[in-house]
Amino acid sequence: MQNRTKPLSLLIMAVLCAVLMTGCGEDDQGVEIVEPAVFKSTVPLEGTDIAVDETITVEFDNSPEGLRVSTGNAITVDNTAIIRGGFDPGALSLEISWENGPGGNAAKKMLAYTVIAPDIDLEVLIPAGEFQMGSDDDDEEAEQDEQPIHTVYVDAFYMDAHEVTNVEYRQFLLENPTWQKSQIDAGFHDGAYLKDWVGNEYPRGKGYHPVTHVSWYAAMAYAAWKGKRLPTEAEWERAARGGLAGKKYPWGDTYDATQVNHGGSSTTVIGKYPANGYGLYDMAGNVTEWCLDEYRTNFYAHSPRRNPLAGEHTLEMLLGNFASITSDRVVRGGTWVFGTQVRRASERWITSPGYSGDYENKGGILGFRCVRPTTE
Repeated sequence: MQNRTKPLSLLIMAVLCAVLMTGCGEDDQGVEIVEPAVFKSTVPLEGTDIAVDETITVEFDNSPEGLRVSTGNAITVDNTAIIRGGFDPGALSLEISWENGPGGNAAKKMLAYTVIAPDIDLEVLIPAGEFQMGSDDDDEEAEQDEQPIHTVYVDAFYMDAHEVTNVEYRQFLLENPTWQKSQIDAGFHDGAYLKDWVGNEYPRGKGYHPVTHVSWYAAMAYAAWKGKRLPTEAEWERAARGGLAGKKYPWGDTYDATQVNHGGSSTTVIGKYPANGYGLYDMAGNVTEWCLDEYRTNFYAHSPRRNPLAGEHTLEMLLGNFASITSDRVVRGGTWVFGTQVRRASERWITSPGYSGDYENKGGILGFRCVRPTTE
C-alpha cells in the first residue's frame, strides 16, 4: 500500500508547484507586482509663467497608478502624466498624487506656477480710410451677396482685440440679472441661450474661451453695458483685412491652418493664434461674430460709400431700440467648424437675431466682439 500511494503524492506536489509558479509579473504568492513610480521632471519647468490653457507634462520613472490632480484634466500615457488647463490666473499650486510612490506607498508632488491670462481689455485702433469691400467673379468661392467689390470709407474706431470671453460675460450677467439664463425674455433667444452654462457659471476651464450661445439681442445688451456697440459689417471687414488690400484671408491669399482655430473639437482660448496686421485675434476662426447690420443680399449694389449700415434703421435707432428688431442680421468670420471658405474676409452669413449659435448639439459657434468710436 505504501508503494502505491507514494507516486500519487508526488504527482499532487508537482501540480501544486506548477500552479504557484504561473503568472507573469506576480510574486510567489500570486499577487501582481506594481513597480513604484518616482517623480522625475516637468515641462514647463516649475516656477515659470504658463498660459491659462497650458499643457503640463510630468515624467516618472514608471507608470503612476491612480493619478489625480487638484485642478485641470489629467491622463496617463506610459510613464507620462499629461495635465491640461484651463487654470485660473494668478499663483497656481498644483497637487499631483498617485498610489504607487516610493516604497509602494501613496505619494504626492506640489507644482508651483504663475498663470498668465490674456489681456481681455485690449483694444486696437482701426484707422480711418478707404478699402475695397467684397469679392469678385474671379474668386470661385465668392457668393453673390459678396459682389460687387466696392470702395467704402470707414471712420476710425477702436475694436476689441479679442472676442468677448466667458469671464467677461459672467460679470455682465451678475450686474444685469434680466439677461441671466433663468430670467432672459423668451423673445430674445431660441432656447439654446448659454446652453453649456449651469446658472451663472460657464463650463469649467473655459473662462478665457469666447462666450457662445448668445443671441444678437444679448450681444447688443452686453455692448451697451460696456459703453460700446457691435461693429457694422463694413467696420468688421475693414478690421478683419488687417490693412491687406484684396487678400482672401486676414493673413494673405493662401489658407494656413496655423493661423486659425479650425477643425478642432471646440473653441480655444482667445489669442492662441497669431494676430492680423491690426493686432486683432481670431478674425477668421474660433467663433463667428455678430454685426449690427440687417442682412440684405444685394446691399453691395447700392451701398453708401461712407460708413454704410444696411437696414431701415439708423445707428442711433438701432442702439436705442434693439429689442424691437426682428429682421435677420449679418454675422461674420469663420468658426472652429465648417470649411475654409467661411474663413475668407469677405464671407457673409445670415441668421435671425434670436439665434444662439448651437451647432448640431456639438457646441456653440457664434460669439461677438465690440467697438467704440474715436475722434482721431
